[in-house]
Amino acid sequence: TAFPGEASFSQFRLGQQHLFSAFIRDITERRRAEKSTAAHLAVSRALSEAGSLECVLAKALEAIGSNLGWDVGQVWLRDSHDGMLYCAYRWLAPTADATNFDAESASARFAPGDDMVGRVWTDRQPLWFEDLGYSPDVRLGVAGRRAGLVSAIFAPLLAGTEVNGVVQFFSHARHAADPALIQLMADLSRRMGEYISRAQSEAALRESESRFRGLFYDVAVGQALIGLPDTRLLAANPSFCALLGYDQTELIGQSTNVIADPERTETARNNVRSLSIVAPSYQAESRLRRKDGTFVWAAISVSATFDDSGKPRQLLLQAQDITQRREAERSLAEAQQQLRHRAGHDALTELANRAQLLERLQDVVGAGSNVSLLVLNLDHFKEVNDSFGHVAGDELLKQLGPRIQSCLRREDMVGRLGGDEFGVILAGADPEVAGKLAQKLSTSLEQPFMVQGHALAVEASIGIASYPQHGSTAEVLMRRADIALHVAKRRPGTAATYSDDYEEEGASHLALMADLRAAIQDSSLSVYYQPLVDLKTGLVVRFEALLRWKHPVRGNVPPDQFIPFAEQTGVIQPLTDWVLKSVLNQTQAWHEAGHDLGVAVNISMRNLLDPGLPERIALLLDEIPAGTYGGVQLLSLEVTEGVLMADPQQAIERLGKLRRLGIRLSVDDFGTGYSSLAYLSRLPVNEMKIDRSFIMGI
Repeated sequence: TAFPGEASFSQFRLGQQHLFSAFIRDITERRRAEKSTAAHLAVSRALSEAGSLECVLAKALEAIGSNLGWDVGQVWLRDSHDGMLYCAYRWLAPTADATNFDAESASARFAPGDDMVGRVWTDRQPLWFEDLGYSPDVRLGVAGRRAGLVSAIFAPLLAGTEVNGVVQFFSHARHAADPALIQLMADLSRRMGEYISRAQSEAALRESESRFRGLFYDVAVGQALIGLPDTRLLAANPSFCALLGYDQTELIGQSTNVIADPERTETARNNVRSLSIVAPSYQAESRLRRKDGTFVWAAISVSATFDDSGKPRQLLLQAQDITQRREAERSLAEAQQQLRHRAGHDALTELANRAQLLERLQDVVGAGSNVSLLVLNLDHFKEVNDSFGHVAGDELLKQLGPRIQSCLRREDMVGRLGGDEFGVILAGADPEVAGKLAQKLSTSLEQPFMVQGHALAVEASIGIASYPQHGSTAEVLMRRADIALHVAKRRPGTAATYSDDYEEEGASHLALMADLRAAIQDSSLSVYYQPLVDLKTGLVVRFEALLRWKHPVRGNVPPDQFIPFAEQTGVIQPLTDWVLKSVLNQTQAWHEAGHDLGVAVNISMRNLLDPGLPERIALLLDEIPAGTYGGVQLLSLEVTEGVLMADPQQAIERLGKLRRLGIRLSVDDFGTGYSSLAYLSRLPVNEMKIDRSFIMGI
């Protein structure tokens, strides 16, 4: 179903996209309130004007019919001679086609209780017909249907508890029954009934005053009468006093300055000066000052009465509280502002996010100015999270932003790209200047960060790309700064400026990984066995497996040139499976030859965090004929301390499964990470190799 709505739109940019946000509010109730207020005000004007009863009621019928969408309006009164009801006053909309109906109504007469008019008189309750086709088969209903009238409403004209007439409206269009409109019609008809009662019982001299008081004081809309030219309050109804928190006696005689918004005083004066017989009123939304000094937002309507010379004599001020609506609009504006802010800022650090950083970078590049982009990534940040918790890690990231900003100029910009990665835009900087600034940033990070009582020293690797040397768009510069960062990460704590060689190297690595996959399938790799010798006996106690690859074109490829990329691309899993299978086959062959010599195999972080590793090793062991293998303990797996700290909980779980298979486990390079002996004591390992840096100097 359709409903009246109010929409507000705002534009923002997300990256290179122009986006819009829209907020839609259902204003059905507001429209209904506006219609009700308009009808009340229109009836008030009609009933407050001097004139004959016939003229005033005709205007009231027109006011109600025009504002609420009716085509025919009639007032039925009771003849004082015979007690019959007759149609005393009638109104037809200019577009209404009901002349015959009007004539038939004019000649009709009903006793109380007869027909629809008589029923409403007797029952003293409004009567609504959404479709006259379903109305009782009585004279007015039949006549209305012949005239093409569809809906009708009847309401008693009450004056206190006495009925002095019936008002009825007809429409060619269907009007669905609405309790709010029925109540509105009841209110309006009561006011009309009271007016008729006053008009019939009061003297002409007091009639105008009585009418005005009824319309001025007994309405929900706040109203005040203001004298000119001194703009003092002559009268105020209870609703107006309640709106501003005054007693009625406190307001009378006061200048309007006590209730006016001081910021709009001059505007209000200009509006009053502009009033004329041609334009006797104006509407506005303004703040009004309450007795306690606070302000209330109100929709105000100001109407003037004029003297014989055409000068304004008095003002009728009507005010309706719209504070809630204004507050809703303010909240909406704040929500839109927050949305725009969130679209361009990182929630944790409140720095610019990737989208805003790219937008700023593109603006600088588009202007043709020199600019450099630094992409900074913390080294071993995951170990901080794992050792001290994610709350500490977040606190470190929040402190990192101001530390970086302290090294920059006002025209530079820092943002968080995601995770532990930050971007820095250096306006006007060439690669040389960017390199110096990168060194300055690295130096500034040497000062430890105080996080939850711990002094944390961190390092960062930095990639640098500059315009126009390394790219002509923000996206290209970001990608190439990221490539340079990966090069810098090979030596943590250093910076690297983009070179075309790096991109060629990246393409070369992709080709190398394709060849490595083929080598695994073809079993063209080799495992060398480095002996471990007991220094006391001089005997070989076990071996360490070393993977070697002789490429058909490149020749011997060192492990450090393909193992890291195998980890990044996922080739590490089939590669590790191939090595384990080769080692198990070799130890089986040695066992059959009478030599039970163990072999240690190094596994990476990706291997240890792979949930399928224990199951795959168990399957490899099952392939060995039962009773022919010299014991599963001949296989040893080595992991570094850094690998364990990548995800301590999962590491303990995986190592436990491997230990239950009977495999020997060893921790290598202990002393190079953040782990504690208490943590390592929980690990199900057989041995620990202490890094020489840990005991150097002892």
